[in-house]
Parts: sequence; structure tokens; C-alpha cells
Amino acid sequence: MNTNNLTPKLRFPEFKDCGEWEEKKLEEIIGIVIAPKKLSQSMFNKTGKYPIIDQSQNKICGWTDDDNSIINEKFPLIIFGDHTCILKIVNRPFAQGSDGIKILKVKKNENINPKFLFQYLQFNHIPQIGYQRHFSILKEIEVYFPNEKGQIEQQKIADCLTSIDEVIAAHTRKLELLKAQKKGLMQKLFPAKGKSLPELRFPEFKDCGEWETKKMEEFFLIRNGYTPSKTNKDYWTDGTIPWFRMEDIRENGGILSDSIQHITEKAIKGGRLFPAYSIIVATTATIGVHALLIVDSLANQRFTFLTKRKSFDKKINMIYFYYYMFLVDEWCKKNCNTGGLAAVDMIGFKKQLIPMPLFSEQQKIADCLTSLDDLITATGEKLEALQIHKKGLMQQLFPKM
Repeated sequence: MNTNNLTPKLRFPEFKDCGEWEEKKLEEIIGIVIAPKKLSQSMFNKTGKYPIIDQSQNKICGWTDDDNSIINEKFPLIIFGDHTCILKIVNRPFAQGSDGIKILKVKKNENINPKFLFQYLQFNHIPQIGYQRHFSILKEIEVYFPNEKGQIEQQKIADCLTSIDEVIAAHTRKLELLKAQKKGLMQKLFPAKGKSLPELRFPEFKDCGEWETKKMEEFFLIRNGYTPSKTNKDYWTDGTIPWFRMEDIRENGGILSDSIQHITEKAIKGGRLFPAYSIIVATTATIGVHALLIVDSLANQRFTFLTKRKSFDKKINMIYFYYYMFLVDEWCKKNCNTGGLAAVDMIGFKKQLIPMPLFSEQQKIADCLTSLDDLITATGEKLEALQIHKKGLMQQLFPKM
């Protein structure tokens, strides 16, 4: 039982004199809707009158026309993923696609707005429950809600937070569309396998002829990264030289100027670093991930370094090649051993044919894709800022636990 003052920090002016909020366990407030009929796979369609909802990434997993499987309760209803952390509110008839979700409805005699409860659960409990926790734990949680003029205040809070959700959803869709646009554009800006020209070419280069195609090993020096001995403190203490791992790409993206961990000069074999504007590509363990390193550096043994040969120093734009490497990543994923530690077929990798247009055309392609990446990054940052804003607002609109 919460002994704190059950009043939120931020309250709409018309409710400031409405007193403290009330408290109940979730199981007192909600009931569980039993789906009328379990769908067989044959009932799933690409189109249909009714959406099918399961626990796969909080999205509609299919459609059906089977009226006997439809949940037609009073809406809105709340869907809780029993084995995953999804939480969804639905406002129309639908079918249940798996046993891994619970469909919750507010009991008739409870003075709770379902949309308010949805936002409350989203903020207070779902992230803390975690992936493997069961619904039986969720239903024991305490729910705090305004009761005097309760439905009106609950609706006001729900409307406020729902409006932010709608903006977040719009930015999420925009981000997904931009990523899809980039993927489609890359497929057209680079030649398909076995072709010497792309499907889409900038007008000023249409009469520039076919692209130069050579094997990977002809364009690039191909060498392995390595890990200096972890037992030798002289290799690591107060190190200033970047040493890259997969964590660097996961945390900081695909164009890197610094690393999480650093080594000293004593750790460098032969005293030579891999030069700036080399590509690293994961060829063991996690296959088909790459980055462009814009600083002299090293990386661990899971990466293969690609460094321009001197004869092509003025002929290869490494930003262009960084984008082309996304196609090479796909080849790597399809051409690795299946037993033991995953490893790319390096003989085939070195023989991969790489198309290179004129340097000026490479620059144009690189600029186009970079500008699209900048837009993707800006949209992602805006989305993150909106999510932080909503979280901060919820911390004030709900009483502190």
C-alpha cells in the first residue's frame, strides 16, 4: 500500500481541488476476455474484414473473415503480451492470433477509463516486468486513479498522452518509410549482380559508359584485425589508440571516429595501424555488419579490414564504398559455413566483383545517400525526443510510486 500523497505533481487546473487519487489492485479493476474460437493458420489472410493480433512486435499479424472468431466486446480493450512486453489498446472487433496474449477489459462497475488505464500501465509497470515475467505478477500491481470527477480527469490525461502517442506514431511511420526509401534507392543506384550499370543514374552521368568492375582483392588490401593480449597492462593502460569491436557499431553507428576501448602504441604489431578510411566488415561470429573508420585504428579479430590499394587512392570514394558494402553484407550472410563458429567464405569474398563508376559519380551517389541518412538520423532524434518528453510528462501526470 502506498503511504505517499496520492496526488500527481502536475494536474489540470480544473481538477486541482478534487482531492487525492484512489488505489486498487489491477485484478479488482479488470477482467479477461476469452476469445470465442482459436484461429487455424488457414484462416489467416493478407486481407479481410478483421485484424488478427498476436504478440509479434505489437503489430497486426494477419486478417480474417471468420465471424465466429471475432471478439466483439465493448471497446476499447487492452492487450497484454503474457510472455513479451507488448501493450496495445484496440478500438474495433478483432481476432486473437495466439495464446500468448491476454485481452483485458475494465469491469462494468469500475470507474476507470480504459485509455487512462492503458497509459498508466504503459508508464508504471510494463518496462519493469521484463520479458519472462507472467501476467499473474502484473495483476497484483497497484493502480492509482482520480475518482472525484474521475472519468473526466482520466479522459483529460488519456487525451493528452494519446495525442503525443499519435505524433510519435507519425514519426515512427516516417522513419520506417525513410529507411525503406533508402533501401529501395540503393538497389537502383548500384548495379544488380551480374550487371555493369545501375537501374537509376543521375542525368549528368548517363553518357559516361559502363562502370569499372574488379575483384575485391584488386581494389583493396584485405587483412585481419586482432586483439592485443588482455593480460599485458602495457597494451591497455591509458591507451589513446582506437580499438574497435562490434559494440562500437551497435552503440555509435556505421561511420566511426572513436572507439569505446583504446590501446597503447606498445600493442600495435609492427608499429603500424590500419589507416583512416578503411572499412571493417564482420566475417566471423556476427556476420554481415560493417563500418567505415575515419581514424587510424585497430579492430578485433572478428573483423576484416579493407584498405584502398595505393593505385586506386584517387579513384575510390570510401563513403560510396561504405554504402555499397550493405550489398556485400547480404552476400556475406548467404555465404558462410554452417557448422561451429560462423565464418564467411573468404576465398569467395576476395573474388567478389565490385562496380566502380567515375569518382565524380561515386561522390554524387555518396552525397545522395548521406543526405538521406541525415534525414533518417534527424527523424530518429526527433522520435527519441518525443518519447523522452512523454516519459517526463507521465512522471508528472501520475502520482509518484
